[in-house]
Amino acid sequence: MQPGSIAVPAKIPAIARISGYLALLMAASNAFTAVTSGPIIILPAALIPLMGGIGILKGRAWSAYGLALVSAISILTLPIVWIAEIPLERNSLISLAGGSLLLAPLFFMAGRALARAGTGRGRARYWIGLAVFSALAPLAILKYHAYALPTGSMEDTLLAGDRLITRVWGSEMPVLNDVIVFRYPVDHKQTFVKRIVGVPGDRLRLVNKALMRNGVTVREPWVRHRSDFVDMYRDNFPGAPAEGVAFVSGDDMLKNHVTDGEVIVPQGKYFVMGDNRDQSLDSRYWGFVDRAEIIGRPVMIYDSRETETTHVRWERLFKLL
Repeated sequence: MQPGSIAVPAKIPAIARISGYLALLMAASNAFTAVTSGPIIILPAALIPLMGGIGILKGRAWSAYGLALVSAISILTLPIVWIAEIPLERNSLISLAGGSLLLAPLFFMAGRALARAGTGRGRARYWIGLAVFSALAPLAILKYHAYALPTGSMEDTLLAGDRLITRVWGSEMPVLNDVIVFRYPVDHKQTFVKRIVGVPGDRLRLVNKALMRNGVTVREPWVRHRSDFVDMYRDNFPGAPAEGVAFVSGDDMLKNHVTDGEVIVPQGKYFVMGDNRDQSLDSRYWGFVDRAEIIGRPVMIYDSRETETTHVRWERLFKLL
């Protein structure tokens, strides 16, 4: 036997032995996924099948029962995620729930086989406590959603590859300078992250890249300009767009909500732009964001990876926003 290997008693039933090795394989797979493609926050979750697999191979019936219980409870995340309409995490959680439908019976049968073989009971209270936590944790999804940032339109505040925990708003009203997550007005299947620069009643214009609100130039320390080039539509806004620059909703804004060279933000609407001002598809092109389209405000970066290399940006993990 190699040093550090797990001793497998001969009397452990075959189904338990298979279940134990499967649990260890799950732990390795979870750890590999967390490190290579993320989110890194799921790395501690690899400890659950690791502990369960070792316990099963040591003949502890409750290690198998515990994994069966946790696997069964994970199925409960499916309706919660479906109700919460979380687009970025839904596919992975559906796969997890589907796999759990197969794993829960397997681990349960392994526990029954170990109990009959009399190899050992294990510590039930630890697994029951873990199961209760697993049952309650998904309820946070109803108040906090996870989203990934695919582009650099919010640099340097947020970077492409950041994954965000967003607090879902109820009746809370947005205010100026809030960074918000919202459904893209042109396609509600997509979610965007921008900063509010105009609230209902504000008069807005840009002059040589500088934002003016209600006739006063706004100080925006978070804004970045990557180029000195001045685009007549983008940087001196609003103006008559070149053909094909603005979307239909953007054309409507220019036709019906511009007075004396300023955009007037109507009631129930918000004007948003990216902090990476020269490289942001925002309200200048597709118009206002309706209050009903705003999901909430990002509160923390829970994972961050360089988009080209997938290397973890460790210094950004768990950064509060």
